[in-house]
Amino acid sequence: MNIFTYIIIYLLICALIITFIPAVRNQWKDFIINPTSYSYKDKRLAIKIFISLLLIVMIIMFFILTPLLLPLLIKYDRKNRKREKTDIKDDNLYFWRMGGLGQIQCLNCSYQEEILSFIHGLNTSSTGLQCQSCGQFHSIKDWQDNKHLYCGCGGILEREMPVFCPECKSKKIQYNMSFIA
Repeated sequence: MNIFTYIIIYLLICALIITFIPAVRNQWKDFIINPTSYSYKDKRLAIKIFISLLLIVMIIMFFILTPLLLPLLIKYDRKNRKREKTDIKDDNLYFWRMGGLGQIQCLNCSYQEEILSFIHGLNTSSTGLQCQSCGQFHSIKDWQDNKHLYCGCGGILEREMPVFCPECKSKKIQYNMSFIA
């Protein structure tokens, strides 16, 4: 269930509550069954009362149901995000599986390099990316996910792809973190 399903359920509950409030229901039923007994002003007043009560109950239900549904929505969102990341069942090393600043070592050719995965301060952050063509590692300050960046060689800098050795292009990499923030 996504957030729109919860909103629809919420609106249906509000509509049902309004429908079954006896004072409003009886007045509305009388108005529908015998509309000629009401003058034009009475009809407008009945409609205004009905809409006002509908809005009041919806606002009250919002304040009652929001604290009840919010933990469910947050739990659902976290569950989906975790599922996206954990569905990958390979042994490759990804930037999002690493943290901080550390050293990678290729298990095939013993290549070593100090790289930055992700560190942050109060108002700034630095993110590590790897060129998918030449394998060079880059550190970008205050990077945003929606920006596509390119290496000097013309390759795309990527964070979501597996980290590979710049020398032999092997994906058998080991990461030893030395600093985290």
